[in-house]
Amino acid sequence: MSDRWLRTFSLVSDLFNDRGIEYVFPKLLIPPPRTDVDVMITDPLEEAKALELLKREGFSSSKGELFKTPKILTHPRRRICRRDKWTEIDLYPDANWDGWKVANGKEIMSRRVRSEVEGKEVWLPSPSDLFYLIVTHAFSHLRIKFEEVQNCAHLVSECGFSWDHVYGLSSEYGTRDSIYLFLRTLAIESDVPKSVLAKFSQCGMGRWINAWLERKESITFPLEVSGWFNFLSSFPHTSRLRGKASGREIASNFLWHYVRVAMKAVRGR
Repeated sequence: MSDRWLRTFSLVSDLFNDRGIEYVFPKLLIPPPRTDVDVMITDPLEEAKALELLKREGFSSSKGELFKTPKILTHPRRRICRRDKWTEIDLYPDANWDGWKVANGKEIMSRRVRSEVEGKEVWLPSPSDLFYLIVTHAFSHLRIKFEEVQNCAHLVSECGFSWDHVYGLSSEYGTRDSIYLFLRTLAIESDVPKSVLAKFSQCGMGRWINAWLERKESITFPLEVSGWFNFLSSFPHTSRLRGKASGREIASNFLWHYVRVAMKAVRGR
């Protein structure tokens, strides 16, 4: 585990716990694959307090950067906080992966649980929500990392985990296709009930996912997801956001499916 990540993680958890900031670490992976720390704070006033606390610790904040986080897609309150080249904290105001809204952040916060991580008492999403957020975040980058599979394999065995909750959330936000593809991958490392796989396989792209995986001689990580997956899932996902998101969010969500593929091509993946 990176010492830099652990120092930043400890700073954030101590600072926010001591000052009573309402937060969660929305997609925590152990061990972390990178050195940045991700935090979700949905209340604007709480976020303002958090930014002020981080400023006192020497952090400066900015919005997303071109080609990393296109500003046209990002939530207006999305912030990246840096103190130096190696210390970064990403603040998320919603369950929105830089343009892809996958859940209601306030509802995620209402179900948060206290947990011990690296000797620190911190706030995490419920096991079912954390599973869902890790999976959808993987698809925001169109790739599945082994660390994500490992962490999710652990989460499904935790007390309180509910496949029904994951299914309901993915149905509400049009992300069942993403969950099903991940489950097919997860089944390599963990026992996924056949009834669960069968239920999720009924998603719109179930046959396409099965055919795509069957054409592969073997699955290696990171698993690069075809850009066609994003194109074909754009309408079912965006259509489910009616009544759950603003017009701006719906438009950015639709664009997200196409811009992400273009970004992946630019990066040569």
